[in-house]
Amino acid sequence: MIKNLVKGVLIPEKINGYYILSKRIIGFDIGATCVRATQVLYRGRSIIIEKNFEEKIEAHNDNHEQISQAISSILQKCKNYDTVRSSISSEMIIFKELKLPFMEYDKIKKVIGFEIESQLPFALEQATIDFMVMECLPDEKSSIVLIAAAQKLAVERHLALFPQAGTGD
Repeated sequence: MIKNLVKGVLIPEKINGYYILSKRIIGFDIGATCVRATQVLYRGRSIIIEKNFEEKIEAHNDNHEQISQAISSILQKCKNYDTVRSSISSEMIIFKELKLPFMEYDKIKKVIGFEIESQLPFALEQATIDFMVMECLPDEKSSIVLIAAAQKLAVERHLALFPQAGTGD
């Protein structure tokens, strides 16, 4: 209880890579024929893989209910956890590296959509876009940015599997 009250408010989660409060994460990988998960504990400077799980599913397009049941089954086998994470197949994501003539995060954020729009196989309004500054080049006053874009509908469908499984997230 105290851990939840003070985390991020009074006591930081970690300092210089040292976890003040331990943190348990369940990471999911949803494949065509199975749902896999790994339970990881972050404590101090250690990262401990505690358990791996696998639930078989039938391979077909409309198996969302079966995937949610597999997620739920895995979560019931896990110890208490703090966070659930999941990855989306890279087949569904478009990656692009760009060099932009400025370094300010706010400026980069404003132009990212415009810069990647012509390379998307769907409308910009249908995209979920994220980016990461890979390198700042102060001498050139520019940045190298990695952009990732996915169709909003695909991201929403993926995320919807977890509340259906009872994660509440």
